Amino acid sequence: FLIYLLFLILTFVSISYSINSSEATFDFLKIFTFFQLFVLLSLFLTKHKDTRKEITQMFVVFSLIITFTGVLNYIDLLNDPAVTNLRRAVYQIRGNFAHKNLFSQSMLLSLGFTIYGVISLKKYWKPASVIASILSIILIVIFLSRAVWVSFFLATLVSALVFFIFIYKNKKLSEKLLIAGKIVGVILIVSSVVAVIYTTSSKKNSITKHLTEATDFKSGSTFHRMDLWTKSSGIIKDNFIIGVGAANWKTVVLKYGIGAQTNKGWKYPVRPHNDYLWVLSELGIFGFLTFLSIFGLMFYYLFLFLKKSDDDEQKIFTLTLIFGLTAYLTFSFFSFPKERIESQVFLHLIFAYIVSRYHNFQKKENKLPSKILISGVGLVSVIIISVAIFAGMQRVKTEMNLQHIIANQKNKRFNNVIPLADEAIRTFAVLDHAGLPILYYKGIALLQTKKIAEGKQVLLEALEVHPYHSSIITTLGYAAGLENNNEEAKKYFKQALAIHPDDMRVLKNLAIVYQKTEVDSVYYTLNQILPKFKDKGYKQMIKAELQIKVKALSETSDVKKVTKIISSKFKDPKWLFKLYKENWEIGLNFEKLFLETIIVEAKEKNYNERAMTQLEAKLEKYKN
Repeated sequence: FLIYLLFLILTFVSISYSINSSEATFDFLKIFTFFQLFVLLSLFLTKHKDTRKEITQMFVVFSLIITFTGVLNYIDLLNDPAVTNLRRAVYQIRGNFAHKNLFSQSMLLSLGFTIYGVISLKKYWKPASVIASILSIILIVIFLSRAVWVSFFLATLVSALVFFIFIYKNKKLSEKLLIAGKIVGVILIVSSVVAVIYTTSSKKNSITKHLTEATDFKSGSTFHRMDLWTKSSGIIKDNFIIGVGAANWKTVVLKYGIGAQTNKGWKYPVRPHNDYLWVLSELGIFGFLTFLSIFGLMFYYLFLFLKKSDDDEQKIFTLTLIFGLTAYLTFSFFSFPKERIESQVFLHLIFAYIVSRYHNFQKKENKLPSKILISGVGLVSVIIISVAIFAGMQRVKTEMNLQHIIANQKNKRFNNVIPLADEAIRTFAVLDHAGLPILYYKGIALLQTKKIAEGKQVLLEALEVHPYHSSIITTLGYAAGLENNNEEAKKYFKQALAIHPDDMRVLKNLAIVYQKTEVDSVYYTLNQILPKFKDKGYKQMIKAELQIKVKALSETSDVKKVTKIISSKFKDPKWLFKLYKENWEIGLNFEKLFLETIIVEAKEKNYNERAMTQLEAKLEKYKN
């Protein structure tokens, strides 16, 4: 309790130095709520000394409910004619969870208990445990969640090692476990074979292909995770001692660059997909060590049970708990279970059982604190939990308002967005689900309704909430442009590009400002944009710039044939852009590229020596 309480205190202290104190406070309230759950469950389980059976039965029932739901989801997919790629379509199977990966993690955390049910439960609970185990394994394989696969194999390996170190010498218990192990092994093998055969029935659904994608560091989920971990390491390096504050990773990470581009735009990450890096970056080294110490103590208690307990059933159940904790710690490396309510409920139930068992195992009667202290602590807890409930209700209402804000924004009903945003912004809810300040929506709406000065002020307030979000900075540049404040617009666009150098929209907007202030910088700025950028304004601008370059070449010519051939290309901006686009990646000087192309054409048309000499002379000028 003291170690966990220290982690809670460090979280609370981090509110004072967090950029976004609202998010940090809500994170503290969330952790406090789970701490209270841990305390209450521990007290309850301490009074009921043997709850293995009830806990196992609870997990069996839970597992049956979610796996049957998953099977029904899967059957619906199989019967859906619109589904052509089953491997991609499995993302639609959620079993009423937020995501299929969370569904897989929940099944894995339950799997140890359902397997224990196969070993220890009796009557109808045993076949129920068998069914739950089989369905869980089949769905875990079919769902192709690599993090869960790794977690399953590592948890199994650790459990096997613990068995051989602590239990194997106990012949009676070892024989019982080995027999049960064979039964479970058959379940695992049959379930896995069935799932693998079904999953590999099509090349599109190949497990081999899915596993190969895991080593693709240039695209896909592996690339994105590595990118997020690299950015997290930057945060950790700069804030190693105290971190950036609870729930403020998403507020600071954009300082280290934007995520990868998708078909829908740019990814603005809100979590690093690694709980260890998450805690270390937000709470610093002391918070991180405290976080690890909680798990370290739990494993210490479990190994103590194995070493000193005379209860054979307890030793088997201890293996189940080791399996569950190891699985949790493993997929914490690839995912974010600390953010998942389901995972946290499971984890704190396991914590509570271990602590209560340790208390009963010690057989010590602890002296209760004074009634005044108990009452005081109880009152503080009730107050904080009440605030947490209030904060949670605020977040729910804000989420509902955001749905209306986004709908009105899409339909360009900006006058409706402003009051909705005012209603959505609350003490404990200032960001949307993607980490963008709600004030940003209001600022955009004000700009769209011609209230530029007011819109800029709101955007500046949004920037205080999220100082590194390039969308806010870019929009401030756009607002400055509406006021014809070109220097301020330029400042904001350059600031946005410092965070997000590849943002083609910002580059285009900066080029527009340069058209008014620094004409010579227009082409250089546009040249940084991918030619495939689908924007009419960009294409018109780059074509105009190419025409300017070609026109300059024709104006310095005194040979009619040279002037004629260059002028003919000047009048064909589509041809110029095609030439530019085809050679953009090479990074050649456009004048040099253009002249080389013209010279080839001139040779084919047998231009006279004077014309060729002048063309060659022009080319020589641009070679260096």
